[in-house]
Amino acid sequence: MDENSGTFPGGVGQPGPVERFFIYKTRSGKNLIARKPVVDPTRANPGKSMQEEVRQAVTYAEFASDKSIYQCKAVGTSNTAYNLAVADALGKPQVLDIDAQDWSHGVGQSILIKARDNFMVLSVRLVIREADKILEEGEAEQSQSDSLIWRYTLKRPAESKTGLVLDAYAYDLPGNVGKYSIELK
Repeated sequence: MDENSGTFPGGVGQPGPVERFFIYKTRSGKNLIARKPVVDPTRANPGKSMQEEVRQAVTYAEFASDKSIYQCKAVGTSNTAYNLAVADALGKPQVLDIDAQDWSHGVGQSILIKARDNFMVLSVRLVIREADKILEEGEAEQSQSDSLIWRYTLKRPAESKTGLVLDAYAYDLPGNVGKYSIELK
């Protein structure tokens, strides 16, 4: 590199402050300037490329688009069952909240979990743990009146300790998982 001119051999210059944030492309004979891609830390699998995620979603849709749940949802819309299955595979469910306010650690009491998905939440699982020791775990039941609410009923009493952690996992049809945790104080 020529230290006086700031260029590499052949006249190629070092990236300046503007070039660090933009990329230059040529498509169909036209020069384009675009922002550099930024990795989204909330993606389902940050180690996987978006191209690989789309490839897996398309593979899932090829097998799942003939399921009646996708076909029925597509009736009367501009979407096809295939497109709905691809969108479902690309979106992971979210656990929005864990409501343990009325829980006094007794058997038969309920913990409410709020979960949603772009298509359908298939199941919700709750794990009650103290550090790495699992005290109780099981499936929650969906509310009849509100499809976002899932109710977990405790099967055994838990000691009222600070540091208990509630982990809620939401699953959708393609097998995507969303997780949310709270620590009781």
